[in-house]
Amino acid sequence: MRVDINKASLEQLLAITQIGPARAEAIITYRSTNTFRDLYELSAIRGIGQKRIDAIVSEGVAYC
Repeated sequence: MRVDINKASLEQLLAITQIGPARAEAIITYRSTNTFRDLYELSAIRGIGQKRIDAIVSEGVAYC
């Protein structure tokens, strides 16, 4: 299953390794006024740093 972080529901975001309920909610809140152009923009979310983004990218589930 592939997950578009710009359109995914809370439940779909939870399918991404490294994303829990609080980060999923933060992604949804952030994208209400912004659009992710690439996964590295997830760094705008508190608690999502470079190592976590690298793990998300490596997993290959999430995309923009």
